[in-house]
Amino acid sequence: EVVERLEKEYGDACSFVNVIRSATQTHSGPGGYWHWGAGSPLGTQFSLVHFDAIIDGVVASIQQAHGDLEPGSIYVDRGIVEGAGANRSI
Repeated sequence: EVVERLEKEYGDACSFVNVIRSATQTHSGPGGYWHWGAGSPLGTQFSLVHFDAIIDGVVASIQQAHGDLEPGSIYVDRGIVEGAGANRSI
């Protein structure tokens, strides 16, 4: 849905092949924005209000970033970073 809305505004500049889609788990977000879990004890039924709120927020964030575009640089390096992270499951 995010990509479909962006394609209407930006065309090929924001298409399925060049927009990164990522997901993260949260225990504090609203439920009911996806069909999975609706049949489980913890699941909720799909809610268009929740779905639209999430999609609207993502689209607005991308629109804001797109409006602030300026030249930048990407640097790549390799190495070992000591003590930078740990898996909570030992």
